[in-house]
Amino acid sequence: MTRESETPTTPPTLNPETTSENVGDRGLENLPDGEYFYGQSPTPDAPGQLYVVFRKTANSMSGLKYAFQTDNSGCFQGIAQGEKVVDLQGAYAQPSRDGLQWSMEQNLEPLDLTGFHSIGFENIPDYAQQSFQQCVAIFAE
Repeated sequence: MTRESETPTTPPTLNPETTSENVGDRGLENLPDGEYFYGQSPTPDAPGQLYVVFRKTANSMSGLKYAFQTDNSGCFQGIAQGEKVVDLQGAYAQPSRDGLQWSMEQNLEPLDLTGFHSIGFENIPDYAQQSFQQCVAIFAE
């Protein structure tokens, strides 16, 4: 039985993360829906370190993974499970005569975010923000 005076719960904000959390503190599936920026380094610009920018809705995740100052980047979609993204699909841009073509890959190895640091979605570099939006759009089709 509920009382009419009870205050309804506030829905989670779009960027609910804090900079002190690691993925292992809560598990990916327990994060509120929203957009996140995690990295192997607690700073957003460590050369060669892997970073992941993603949008989480329920247990579904889509986004961008990249290594800072390298050509290693790609889009992904999968399911949050513990500290991993499983049932992983990938999309990678391939140059062609008609511009960029997207190459899709299925059944990729899980993306393990064990030990990754929450950096704060507001700290995403501009180029990564643009690529992230493109990745989300690819998997929304």
